Amino acid sequence: MYIKKIKQSGGCNSMRYMGIREDYISPDCSQKDQANKVNSRWSIIRYWGIREHYISTDCFLKDKANMVASYNHLNCQIPLHSHDFLEINIITAGSGKHHIEEMSLNVTPGDVFIIPVHARHGYTCKDKLNVHHILICKDFITRYQEELEAIPGFQTLFNIEPQLRQATPNKYFLHLDHKKLQATLQDLDRITAAYNNEQFMYQNILTLHLICDLCMMFHEQMNRPSDSASIPGPNRAIIQVLEYIQGNLDRKLTVDELSRVAAMSCATFNRHFKQMLGIPPMEYVVKCRVQRALILIDENRLSKTEIALMCGFYDSSHMDKYIKLYRNADFKKSADSLPSL
Repeated sequence: MYIKKIKQSGGCNSMRYMGIREDYISPDCSQKDQANKVNSRWSIIRYWGIREHYISTDCFLKDKANMVASYNHLNCQIPLHSHDFLEINIITAGSGKHHIEEMSLNVTPGDVFIIPVHARHGYTCKDKLNVHHILICKDFITRYQEELEAIPGFQTLFNIEPQLRQATPNKYFLHLDHKKLQATLQDLDRITAAYNNEQFMYQNILTLHLICDLCMMFHEQMNRPSDSASIPGPNRAIIQVLEYIQGNLDRKLTVDELSRVAAMSCATFNRHFKQMLGIPPMEYVVKCRVQRALILIDENRLSKTEIALMCGFYDSSHMDKYIKLYRNADFKKSADSLPSL
């Protein structure tokens, strides 16, 4: 049996025991259980209550083919934590709150949340909140980067919407109606079954298919006319600018150029941008450059000079300066006065 192959326990490694069941519950655990840290279906939750950050080796098998983990979490109650890999969360039942950085949002079945690398997030269960988690290793993104970036809506759903969710209480995230949710649940069952059976290559293909479907549905939702889920004109223009920024981080960007993309005057563009994101345009550009640089540095595939040029910095020392500012508690105040890159 799969469980006999596993000797390591604790942290996200507890998910490997999910070859036994397709879901697990995080009940109140006794002091004895906590002291012994017994291997259990829900030991991951106890560890999430202790640790604030996880890395890929905590959650994926050493087999390089294992780049996706899938499980359903019943009565989901998870404190704020972060990890160095991507995650897709789909609310399958119940109600509660989704927390990401300083923002909290009420959730209902059908809500879909992309959790970026290093973003602090968690859930509060109100009434039998069930969340399906798809954990996606960095190697998956690297291996299928060309395919992923070719999917309409991928950049918006995976990179831009999470930033909007952290900055505004407005609901820009993907929501699946009952019919689409039921179809997606079948996809999740297949992904989980492939994970439990160690059919990792098949699981990768199923995950690509799921991501494609979610991106297409999000693209449709954003552009739906006369619908409460559609995005107002000015905000849609700002989202187009965000997509433009993500695609042009390797070169110099200015407010004048970005305002032309939005088809607005500089003053109007600055006002709408700050209303939507909570920060000025050039501060956002700097943050995007630094965030992408940190991800590439973490992947350890390119030299720092190559990374600096790819992210729009003059050289590695210039990049290091901005990374230091970004990590500083006073970054927001400092970034307002930084020149365009």
